[in-house]
Amino acid sequence: MSGVIAGVLSVSDSASGSPQIIPLSGTGTVTNPISFSPPNLNFTNQPVGSTSASQTLALTNNGASAITITGVSASGDYGEKDTCNGKSIAGSGGTCTIKVTFTPNAAGNIAGELTVKDTAATSPQLVNLTGTGVNALTVSPASLSFSGQVGAVSVAQNATLANIPEQPSASRKLQ
Repeated sequence: MSGVIAGVLSVSDSASGSPQIIPLSGTGTVTNPISFSPPNLNFTNQPVGSTSASQTLALTNNGASAITITGVSASGDYGEKDTCNGKSIAGSGGTCTIKVTFTPNAAGNIAGELTVKDTAATSPQLVNLTGTGVNALTVSPASLSFSGQVGAVSVAQNATLANIPEQPSASRKLQ
């Protein structure tokens, strides 16, 4: 039980004024039986429009009783795949895994959240997700070679510069 809890201790004896009454009060708190390792995830410098490699969270039930996971979801530019949803996780160390990916739709710092709903009294569980989307340029080919052209104009060679994710490209002849 959580919250303020009141009670009395009653002691019956042969003394006058029996029974002796002692008021009792305390505050109950619910300890979260669920923990995550790591406690949050950070994705750095992910090109806009591309999906990161997944990062893995381990969900552990540290409580004495089994819990059932009733839903797992990631917000915004984050995605998840898990072995948890719909499963009963044994108490005293039962685990399942959640893999999270990041696909930024814009450049900049992007916050998100992984939400795990379960049958524990502390449900839902939240994991903070952070990532940085970056614009990326690619050049193809990576280099051009011009040889034997002292005093002469070389044959034109093309290079392509692409802005990820939009993929518009501009070709330019280099001489």
